Amino acid sequence: GAASKSVPWSVESQRFERVVDVPIYDVDPIVRRASSLQRTRDHSLAAVHMNVEQLRALNVKAGDSVRVVANTEEVRLTIALDNRVLDGCVYIPMGSVATAPLGGADYIELKLVR
Repeated sequence: GAASKSVPWSVESQRFERVVDVPIYDVDPIVRRASSLQRTRDHSLAAVHMNVEQLRALNVKAGDSVRVVANTEEVRLTIALDNRVLDGCVYIPMGSVATAPLGGADYIELKLVR
């Protein structure tokens, strides 16, 4: 496929406070391997959840890909619309393989990938 490149926002990256929890179906290896549980609505997607106003301010949309940087670790996730998340914050659940490198970081930086 085509190589992705980072496209800067108004500054090179945006810093956000990270809201975390461990979704009920990511708490241990048994439930993580249960495909039936992973398909329920209680299963949280490993994504960067933001409210609509924050998406507009950043000129991004749900489904865009971002690099999430915490300390020296980095993962690539998609953006998800979630109006329960306050401005200046992002919700990124813990407990999944995709978000494990972030650990319990309280603050993260986002970099847009196109």
